[in-house]
Amino acid sequence: YCPRQTEDWQRLGEAIATNTNVRRLDLIHLMYGPDVPSANSIQVFCANLNKNTSIRRLAFNLCGGEMFTLHMSQFLENNTSLTSLSATNYCLGLEGTRLLSSALARKSSSLKYLDLSSAGIGDEACQELVMALRSGHSQLRSLELNGNTIQNAGCVAIASLLRNPNSMLIRLYVDNNSI
Repeated sequence: YCPRQTEDWQRLGEAIATNTNVRRLDLIHLMYGPDVPSANSIQVFCANLNKNTSIRRLAFNLCGGEMFTLHMSQFLENNTSLTSLSATNYCLGLEGTRLLSSALARKSSSLKYLDLSSAGIGDEACQELVMALRSGHSQLRSLELNGNTIQNAGCVAIASLLRNPNSMLIRLYVDNNSI
């Protein structure tokens, strides 16, 4: 099932909102092509998604769009069960990284796995992310930043995270960057 119309997104969101058995949700390739959902569809879907706190693993790969990132950050702030987040091949960029970082810096974040491969992350966005992870609240164990545009400044920020005695990070992937 792939939601295409506003009503489809609303129905899917309503079903997810009330189903506490859902532990994993993969939204892949939904924001490209001729059937790109409207901002209202995304807003309605995410408002319903925010009601489900049982999701532990979320992947929104190739979903793109600032509106989606804005509403997903609210989900990240509300869902204290989420342990795995994948946003690969997603145009997260600086603003999206700031929204994500804000959610990660909260005491209630239980995220242990974060994959932001090919997510449009450069030095400044990498620094924002590292600041959030150094906040002392992060439980992150695995971070994937492959295929971004991270250079020296981002590398210095990552090194500071690795030197942080409070860091719980045990896996770091930074292949295919300009480091």
